[in-house]
Amino acid sequence: MKPSFSASTPILDVAPSLMEKLCQIMDSHDGSLGWRGLAERISTDWLEFRTIERFAEQGKSRTGELLWMWGLKNKTVGDLLQLLHDMDQQRAIHLFVQKGKIAAFYFTNDPISPIKRHVELSLKPHLPIKVHTICETKLTIQMNRSLHLLVYVKPRSLFTYEDIALATRKFHHDFKIGEGAFSEVYKTVIQNKIFAVKLDISELSFLNSIPRFHHPNILELAGYCSENDKYCLAYNYMKNGSLLDRLNCLGHTAPLAWSIRLQIITGLARAIQYLHTAQPCTVICGNITSANVLLDEELQPKLSDFGLACLRPHSVNQNHTISMDVRTSRIIGYLPEEYLRHGKLSTKVDVYSFGVVSLNLCK
Repeated sequence: MKPSFSASTPILDVAPSLMEKLCQIMDSHDGSLGWRGLAERISTDWLEFRTIERFAEQGKSRTGELLWMWGLKNKTVGDLLQLLHDMDQQRAIHLFVQKGKIAAFYFTNDPISPIKRHVELSLKPHLPIKVHTICETKLTIQMNRSLHLLVYVKPRSLFTYEDIALATRKFHHDFKIGEGAFSEVYKTVIQNKIFAVKLDISELSFLNSIPRFHHPNILELAGYCSENDKYCLAYNYMKNGSLLDRLNCLGHTAPLAWSIRLQIITGLARAIQYLHTAQPCTVICGNITSANVLLDEELQPKLSDFGLACLRPHSVNQNHTISMDVRTSRIIGYLPEEYLRHGKLSTKVDVYSFGVVSLNLCK
């Protein structure tokens, strides 16, 4: 099921096919309703404007390049629609305001809040009330030199959705410790064990295709459960937080020693190598950041957040790429330009992201 996008969706996460249609509309006008009118509202730099003007001579879309540079500033669909509304470019707005995407927008001239509110039409089908028992799936790893074989072991019952709701007092904000791309994160104690629980995952299809990984440097999924359209993923709580927190010395923690930094780089590299060589399919994370590297009691790294993970058979050429139909606000600095422009995911994206994390550790 393809998730709907909203006003908060980054421009760089909009489907390329939709952006291409928008560019065709805007490039076809040379006046106030076209790319010039858009550029006047986006760019205040005359030199930048002249550069954009010459893109057509290179066979490029002036609107596409303009929105690309604007999108690097974390601009959203809502920001774009506000500009199109100010231009009275109804044809372009109609591309976004349609059934299954964004039903209606209410605009305001308030510079602090350009879009006051929006109404979304959900594409999710109605799900009957059903509580799945949360399961813990262990994996047997058979090592044959470079072969990493993932094998399931029969799951056992741990707890239910009601257990989580009770332990968090119906997900009270006092238990909230963070917010991810797809969920809110809560710290809770169940059966005398501390868990970090992610609530309201927007897409759980990856649970059906991706095993619960068992590796010293990968955060293992303890289990999951659901009720209606509310989902929970449970992980063991990492007391030292994320690598991003430690690099910023959050909570007045001491800076990481160089030996620990090397330990983290090595552990993260092993986790990525394990996923990329796993059998029967390569696992591509597509979301490796300092915030998604957690640290245990001994400051060993645990790669987390597989909400964007993708499987690719080893029979597929390593240079082959996969188009990701995912709408999520991610940290642009961890992703290569080729991915941001074309949305094609490959193992090279993970390697690039690993390099950025390593550079952060070397500062």
